[in-house]
Amino acid sequence: MNSTLYAANVGDSKAIACKSKETENKIENEKDILIELTKDHLATNYEERKRIQSKGGYVRDGRVLGALELSRSIGDGPFKAYGVLSSPDVRKCQLNDSYK
Repeated sequence: MNSTLYAANVGDSKAIACKSKETENKIENEKDILIELTKDHLATNYEERKRIQSKGGYVRDGRVLGALELSRSIGDGPFKAYGVLSSPDVRKCQLNDSYK
């Protein structure tokens, strides 16, 4: 059985894995463990801002050209010339027995 998980995102879409805690006493109400698999692509993130600036754009008030909050977007064509990408970040995770 393949136990590899791939998660990809663009913009502020988010992938989260939820792992239930197993307890001997089922009456206990322990919270599930949430694992963030992706990161938001915001213009305020250092690497994202650096790329935008290298393409002649700028970040003002946390937004590309003072207008777009996201640094990666499937749409928003006019911002592509200023470093806004539509390519996703991809994360590969190996699921072990604790995830199954």
